[in-house]
Amino acid sequence: MQTLTDKAVTTGQEDQRNRAQSVINPDRVHLFEYNNDKMLFDIASGMVLELNDFAYEFLDICRTKHWPEVTNLLRRKYPDVSVEEMKVILDQLKAKGLFARLPEFDEKAQEERIQALWEHHPYRLQLVISQSCNLSCVYCYMENNQSNARKLLMGREQAFQAVDHLTERSGRRHNLQVTFFGGEPLLNFRRIKEVVQYCKEAEQKYNREFVFELITNGTLLDGKIADFVIENDMLLFVSLDGWRQMHNKQRPSISGKDYHERILSNAKRMDREYKKRKSKHTVKVRANLTPEFCDVEAVINFFQSHGFTTIGISAIQDLPYSEGKTPGALSKEQMKELEETSNEMLMEGFKHFKQGKRAGPYITKMLHKMVSSLSQYHSTIGIRCGVGRNTNAVDVDGNIYPCHRYVNMKKYILGHTETGMDEEKTKAYYRQLIESARRTCSKCWIRHFCAGGCPWERSAPDGTICNPLPSECENRRNGVERTLWMRKELRKVNPYLFAAWSNNSNRDDGLLDALEWDDTSTLLSEKV
Repeated sequence: MQTLTDKAVTTGQEDQRNRAQSVINPDRVHLFEYNNDKMLFDIASGMVLELNDFAYEFLDICRTKHWPEVTNLLRRKYPDVSVEEMKVILDQLKAKGLFARLPEFDEKAQEERIQALWEHHPYRLQLVISQSCNLSCVYCYMENNQSNARKLLMGREQAFQAVDHLTERSGRRHNLQVTFFGGEPLLNFRRIKEVVQYCKEAEQKYNREFVFELITNGTLLDGKIADFVIENDMLLFVSLDGWRQMHNKQRPSISGKDYHERILSNAKRMDREYKKRKSKHTVKVRANLTPEFCDVEAVINFFQSHGFTTIGISAIQDLPYSEGKTPGALSKEQMKELEETSNEMLMEGFKHFKQGKRAGPYITKMLHKMVSSLSQYHSTIGIRCGVGRNTNAVDVDGNIYPCHRYVNMKKYILGHTETGMDEEKTKAYYRQLIESARRTCSKCWIRHFCAGGCPWERSAPDGTICNPLPSECENRRNGVERTLWMRKELRKVNPYLFAAWSNNSNRDDGLLDALEWDDTSTLLSEKV
């Protein structure tokens, strides 16, 4: 007698066989409609094909049926269609690179990938030079995990040891980067100056070239400090949450002092100086949206009215492992409203863009980011960034973490600058991320582009890697469909700009410009 478990296993095996025997494996394509356009996204190649009604229905059938079933359906519903010609069309698409087999991800492949991640030579170090801050931001992870409560500044010996660690692990890389992080890094400005000097000496000694990045709240960014940052042409990120009421509510100072005007003035001055010097960098201002202040359009307009052209905006979201409400997190309703507003802004900006009008610096950069983002195919689901490799963070004690967000989360220490990275701990961390993503993302059609989302957002303080929230996954899928539609439209209206923005030599989306589903004969024909 067959048990329920046996039946479930049998059903699963049959389903797997059916998927494998269908004309097009459904795991390799995604069919969807956006803005009344029917589209196919080929997962392995990343290419997008716009379809008419018949093509959409035909390919949808091919995703779920064997060829004899497809043939019978076509002959019944479309007696004038040549089945042989439809087979030729499928072969043409395959010849263009569509419907290719995705790499199998078995245990051996996983361990080989983990070994490759371990052997990576990093170019970047996030130096948490201050575990102290003069602000107490409501949503700050450094505040919430008690990192800033330590009130510690990094010493000279430890800072130099961290630079040595980067230099040694970087292999033959010539260009290296040190990011000064906190807390508020400028509380330890003396050490920043010493590190910059030490790196310049290392440039001569090891034939390297360093670039420096500063992530600051902007309260101390004036006078000699500002001059030093400008002289060294640092990449500069200033956290500023919009107008005075919004900023002071979300980023209050510990002393009770109102820093808003000073931060805004400092950031504007730095932006002017960088532009005047024709620096290759611009000042980036960044704001966070919380339940009380989640009007993204108002924040964008505020920054643009003050002349900023490089703007970052992020919404604080609930973390999967959070028992209560994540501090500062938007509600599900607010996230949905934000998604709708952002979509409307992008669509309006894209309409202006198609008409040859200015879309504004923020929208233009967002469109650029959207087009280029889907050029980044992640071969390993679960890891979408340089976490543990190019984004290693070192705290004031020399502990090495996967990135700055993990600092003071003791379960995620991957080594120490004195002894180096711990191979066993680092590989175990990667293994957890990959296995979690395999459980939850293996059948998701955006798995090789989303790769499971931000690793830190799924990392609980006790060392557990949690599944991403279903609502966040749905938001990402919706966002990718919108991006695919915009990529397709941009490729049509401005193929040269599309080529520049997509910046991917491994895939030629333009090869499909010569192919279309003919409205009268349903054949795939060459454009004249």
